[in-house]
Amino acid sequence: MNVSKKKSSNANWIESTLERAIQHHKQNQLTQAEELYRAILQKQPRHAHALHCLGLIAQRTRHYDMAEQLILRSIEEDPAFAMYYSNLGALFIEQNKFEPAIQSLNKAIRLKPDYADAMANLGKAWHSLQRLTEAADWYRKAIDINPTLAEAYNGLGSVLHAQNDYQGAIENFQHATRIHPRFVAAYSNLAVTYGELRQYDNVISCCQKVIELEPDQAENYQHLGLACQELGQLPMSEGFFQRALALKPQNPNYHWGLGLTRLAMGKLDQGWTGYEYRWQKIDPITRQNFPYPIWQGENLPDKTILVWGEQGIGDQIMFASMYNDVLPRFRKTVFACAAKLVSLYARSFPQADVVALENTERLSGYDSGIDVQSAAGSLTRWLRPEVSSFPRDEFYLMPDPQRVRYWKDRLASLGPELNVGICWRSGNMTGNRSLYCSSLEQWGAIFAINGVRFINLQYDECEGELTRARQLFGTAIHGFPEVDLYNDIDEAAALTRAMDMVISAPTAAGILAAAVGVPTWVMTSGFNWQKFGTAENCWYGTLHSFDKSWVQDWDVIIEKVAHQLQHYRDASRLNPAE
Repeated sequence: MNVSKKKSSNANWIESTLERAIQHHKQNQLTQAEELYRAILQKQPRHAHALHCLGLIAQRTRHYDMAEQLILRSIEEDPAFAMYYSNLGALFIEQNKFEPAIQSLNKAIRLKPDYADAMANLGKAWHSLQRLTEAADWYRKAIDINPTLAEAYNGLGSVLHAQNDYQGAIENFQHATRIHPRFVAAYSNLAVTYGELRQYDNVISCCQKVIELEPDQAENYQHLGLACQELGQLPMSEGFFQRALALKPQNPNYHWGLGLTRLAMGKLDQGWTGYEYRWQKIDPITRQNFPYPIWQGENLPDKTILVWGEQGIGDQIMFASMYNDVLPRFRKTVFACAAKLVSLYARSFPQADVVALENTERLSGYDSGIDVQSAAGSLTRWLRPEVSSFPRDEFYLMPDPQRVRYWKDRLASLGPELNVGICWRSGNMTGNRSLYCSSLEQWGAIFAINGVRFINLQYDECEGELTRARQLFGTAIHGFPEVDLYNDIDEAAALTRAMDMVISAPTAAGILAAAVGVPTWVMTSGFNWQKFGTAENCWYGTLHSFDKSWVQDWDVIIEKVAHQLQHYRDASRLNPAE
């Protein structure tokens, strides 16, 4: 055989072997594919495509250094092949190396200006850097070039979700699944987005599709657990979270979700254990780093404990309902809280030292005197192990009695009407938080009740909303602008205590009202773990919940509140306060 025939024979063998290797690769038969690629390299060590495909196999098995070396060698052998740069960019993205990923992908697009796959990868890189506008632009460019590129629709949907455009996200995820009916990630993203819109039946449908395609995806069972929480199907929720944990036992989000479900079922001993995962979940709660041992629930009559407030103002007030139970267990107690709670707490718990969490100098002065510490929410494990542990006290926070009398007199001077404080929304309305609150424009039925004076307890700028309500309903909602309802919690507590009752969204204003002993009606939506399987919120003796499912309109709840307010006003006339 002459040299030219031998070269031709080798070329034919390499070509056919490469073809077989690629077929194995496509069918996920990686061992067979790797053997054939290596066989090619034995005959032709600088074969660019064999090197490149071996790099892709190394990437699939997470041998990233080897993958990078092999793909870079393929680029050295064929520096004009755009796909090699695109796949190198994808490899960098997988390792969170976004800057070199962008460089490689831009190189691929320069070599091939209509390279839709590279554009979609570039969108993914920019998205990972939270450059959402650039990401969306590249995904759209990829779609314009290749309208059948499911990955680009899925990526664009993820960007729109991050921008809170949930309907736009859903449309893109749905398009991705129409193109690629077995696209598990798109179905999973759909489930998450439907969850943002509180469309839980759709969440369950998407999750069922994922189970058909990939039955052992733990995150999917978490989505099902959350959906069943919100639909009130608590035993099913518990089962789905347990299934997720069977697949990924160390995942803190699954422990957290299971804990909340069990709390809602009244399984407090197990539920509080899950609640401790709040420090580790995907959006962890900020934890104070004090250098003291964690209290384990024992009585320590000769020791000092530091209890520090956590989460928002409403949470700090709620957990303070346990503080009177802490005091007799220790020689000395230090309560650290948000600065604007200090004066109210100092009056309410005079046996304790009360210090602002922001006052690091004073807190550091306790270093030699603190024996144990506890986050406020972690007291629950020891002080609220079962529903019967909740004392249902009428109140536990003590506003300044002179200021309460001042406000009672001032309200009385306005006339004999029932004084009802109102707070209709959270101060933070980002994302889907508006779904948990009604609009003041929906309160017409409540404002129609005669003999009631409404007092504004909304703690942020709301003048436009008050004006609009006055125009719609002819109702003058009284306000006292000299009171800083957001920062001066002590004065807000005194004003609130002077009310006959408070109607609120689930906000700090409603929690404060219940904590100072005012009859409080809270309008809530969806899952409420704080009832612990009972008829009412267990933390407060004067709070009543008006609960709305996600398929109900606010009008249903507002009509109920208005009806009850009519009866409450009539009863108050029959039994006037002394």
